Amino acid sequence: MRKECICLSQKEYERVMIIKMVVEGFYSNRETAKLLNLSVRQVIRLKSKFKERGINSLIHGNRGRKPKHALSDELKKVFKLVMEKYQN
Repeated sequence: MRKECICLSQKEYERVMIIKMVVEGFYSNRETAKLLNLSVRQVIRLKSKFKERGINSLIHGNRGRKPKHALSDELKKVFKLVMEKYQN
């Protein structure tokens, strides 16, 4: 069986640890909402996602993707050429 390495930011790691403790019964939903600066409803959603899919459910969904509004590489080259030629 191959293990998958999951890299988390500090914020994501803290969120995982807190949600894990909520699922285990150490914190209430209300306490967790205050700790994470979220609504109680959002904590309930995070708990259910965590129970279903584990740690992967708490990682940001756009990780590793290019932003939809990002400029294409070709357009970046054009801007660079324009800036070099017409800077002054």
